[in-house]
Amino acid sequence: MQSTSNRLRGAVATSILAAGVMAASSSAQVLHFVQSTDTIQVPLHTSLSTQATFEARIRIPLAGTPDGTIYHEERSGLQDKALGCYDHTAYGWAWTRNYDNLPTTAESPPMLDGLWHHIAFVRDDTHERFYLDGTLVYTAPWTEQIGNWATGTPMTLGASRFAYATDAPLIFVDWLRISKTARYAGANAAPPMCEPASDANTLALFLFNDAPGSPTALDSGPFAANGTLGVGFVGATSPVFETDASQNGRPSFTQPTLTSGMLAGAFTYAWRKDSVAIDVLANPSAATATLTLSNLQPADVASYDCVVTNACGSGLSNPATLSLCAADFDGDGTVDFFDYDAFVICFEGGACPPGKTADFDGDGSADFFDYDAFVVAFETGC
Repeated sequence: MQSTSNRLRGAVATSILAAGVMAASSSAQVLHFVQSTDTIQVPLHTSLSTQATFEARIRIPLAGTPDGTIYHEERSGLQDKALGCYDHTAYGWAWTRNYDNLPTTAESPPMLDGLWHHIAFVRDDTHERFYLDGTLVYTAPWTEQIGNWATGTPMTLGASRFAYATDAPLIFVDWLRISKTARYAGANAAPPMCEPASDANTLALFLFNDAPGSPTALDSGPFAANGTLGVGFVGATSPVFETDASQNGRPSFTQPTLTSGMLAGAFTYAWRKDSVAIDVLANPSAATATLTLSNLQPADVASYDCVVTNACGSGLSNPATLSLCAADFDGDGTVDFFDYDAFVICFEGGACPPGKTADFDGDGSADFFDYDAFVVAFETGC
């Protein structure tokens, strides 16, 4: 977003600068599987026993059929660990080495709203569970260990040409975490509100904050197993790192503008003038989404921005520059001798245009310094 300069005429009594705050994740960057051949190959093979969690924050577009895997490790059915999507439904599995004891695939109800959701497949000793936005939507008994064969098999995000997972799911993924513990239990288990952090039970953590066009996906887990885009089989293509403003989490911004607007979200606001916090006692609107400046004076000419904070962190908007055409004293949009006459009448104690005073230089008193300052502004023009 580019900084913008906005000119206000001298007769404007109130200026409103609104921070265009949008809900966004800890980073606005996400991974977008655009083609069914989009692939990221990761040099990591996880070893799991009876506890594990595969989870991600995803958005499934309303149009199309998102059939494919978000992540998987598999080799000819001997080992399958996967999290994926099929027809707006998310699923997870952890098959064992025993072909005769394959589990029922754990899955969610259809997600038909086009919004961001948290999904989690959990293996917890004798049970497997699937959570959608922290609510348990599937559970079943499980007694086998998670298969760990084919240790040379790399992990794959998206499409693969191994036994089963041959398509990317054509969705958006904000982050993906694989853990060697059962992170969620019970009927309700709150998912992370912000981006998760790596801990002692993390095996892989992809936050997808990578710059657009990056050839690799950074693994923030303990093994730093960065993935390579477009690698895995002949014909593999690269998914896209891009911004998705529909998320919720740490604030991101549209450019502040000289317009009003009410914006939702559990945010706190701190407006700044030339990088200095505005005193909220002097101007309470500096703690709201909309900064209001009344009775504009030359001293108000400055660059304004807004620091917005919520539970996921803080963000700083781009600046909006406020400038005045002070010589347009009567506020009709042009600088002419009507402005000069209006100032002289005001200076001599007569009626002043709305929002105007004879204290042209804003020093608290009306004197010939104000007259001189107006003459300079009038001769300079706008």
